Amino acid sequence: VSDDTLPSVLQKWIDHELPNKKTLLIVSGSSQTMMYSQFLKHDAPLYGRALFHLNLTPLTYNWFCKAKHLQIDESSSFLRYSLVGGIPHYWRLLGDREILEEATQLYFEPSAILSDEPQIILRDEGIYGNIPSSILDLVGKGVSKPGEIAGRLGVPHGNLSKPLQQLTDLGLIQRQIPFGETLKTSKRTLYSITDSALSFYYGTVLPHRGRWPIYSKKEQKTLLDLHASRQWEIYCRQVFPTSARYWEVNCEIDLVAQLSQDELLVAECKWK
Repeated sequence: VSDDTLPSVLQKWIDHELPNKKTLLIVSGSSQTMMYSQFLKHDAPLYGRALFHLNLTPLTYNWFCKAKHLQIDESSSFLRYSLVGGIPHYWRLLGDREILEEATQLYFEPSAILSDEPQIILRDEGIYGNIPSSILDLVGKGVSKPGEIAGRLGVPHGNLSKPLQQLTDLGLIQRQIPFGETLKTSKRTLYSITDSALSFYYGTVLPHRGRWPIYSKKEQKTLLDLHASRQWEIYCRQVFPTSARYWEVNCEIDLVAQLSQDELLVAECKWK
């Protein structure tokens, strides 16, 4: 049920009654597009009424282990995290099942609860059309350069600027540049899916959903490990906030971090 008059009613209450009350009004929503349209658009009734904006990003692996009472140094803990990412609502869906059964129940069963989650997210954010979904599909499969994405889609590179920026603003994908360069000056860009659950969906579920039931347990586990290895690299960079990838022709380094003025950490991040 929706009521188009609610923003105007809230505006009147905030402007005329709230100043006389000792009340803290907190408004939250899972749709960033909806929250933006109600509070940050210049023609919205509630524009200028929000005194503080808090954009919550996916929580890290450390918080997942605390919430689920798991050992942070156990590989099985990270495998579980790689399936559900940093969204606490997804954490509640995990049981005590063996990891392959968890993946099957969450994503690959005909009635799996997360089998259509990305489409729901895009719809809730008001993103329609084939281009944004196709971009997520390609990036999830490892097609990370803007030129390669445009080539696969058969569209001019310039036509992707708006959907790429839209997906980036919503936090669904992230833009990466080599360590030591800036967004304004760098001509080298890679895109990746931000959250692990979404990455697993586009990188593993979509390409293998039809064949998953006939794969052997060894084959299924190999696919999970491939996904976890990519997420492990991302997690290692999260541990060092100043870090980034570095790449050039015939060279790619998983992690470079500025530890001090004259000290760099250069590392490869491997999952076993």
